[in-house]
Amino acid sequence: MSKKAAYKLIAVDLDRTLLNSGGELSERNRAALRRAMEAGVAVAPATGRAQSTLPDEILAMEGARYVICSNGAVIIDNASGEKIHELRMSAEAMASLEGTLADPRFMKEFFYGGKPYIDASYYRDMGAYGVAPDFLDYYRRTRIAVEDMGAFLADKKDKIEVVNLIFPSEEMRGELRERLAGNPLVEITSSLRFNLEIGAPGMNKGAALGILCGLMGVDRSEVIAFGDNDNDVTMIEFAGLGVAMGNATERAKAVADRVAPSNDEDGVAQVLEAELF
Repeated sequence: MSKKAAYKLIAVDLDRTLLNSGGELSERNRAALRRAMEAGVAVAPATGRAQSTLPDEILAMEGARYVICSNGAVIIDNASGEKIHELRMSAEAMASLEGTLADPRFMKEFFYGGKPYIDASYYRDMGAYGVAPDFLDYYRRTRIAVEDMGAFLADKKDKIEVVNLIFPSEEMRGELRERLAGNPLVEITSSLRFNLEIGAPGMNKGAALGILCGLMGVDRSEVIAFGDNDNDVTMIEFAGLGVAMGNATERAKAVADRVAPSNDEDGVAQVLEAELF
């Protein structure tokens, strides 16, 4: 590994970046990460997923001590399960979203305590609200249905990590994003073509990666970051080598130092093989 000294940390998004379109970790990507970790390069999965929905095979990677979850609202120590960073929305921020959350046209879910909760009425027919067919099984397996969401939220309005909105059309999503853009109490991003993710100001993967680098004593120039969507932009910009996948959004590609082959072509492995081995 003639170039291994240049990089000490690999920050990698999961869905449609490290994982293929079937949600699987390919053998080539697995082998590349294992080889990097054996050479002393740390791996930090960085995902919009809530902690409870992380794949077991990702958590089992010995060199992946830290995991960035909920788009940077949470960083966990994978060895102990301890949260070493947690950013929650304020009660004022939640109050500012009351009109949005009362809109019946789209689905809402709430990340609390590392788990995603959803109103049972949406859970029964998530596809009708815009959850893409290739994500339906994942959503059904990981979401916790709540019969009375109002009662559930009553004492948690200053404890929510992320509010995730799911839309039946991109036009509706765009309209709402414009409406919320001037709200100083929240930060908004998106990881899928059908959603908006709302958190406290500072909720982004780039900020979380900066916190993690400080904890690990790693300079940003020593980081490779991989992503595919708008919620990966800050992380791609932060890293010494920011990589967008071939299947990434145009916004992610625009800020990247390099565009890799797609997630279905083992793009992560191809870049690591070229840069590290």
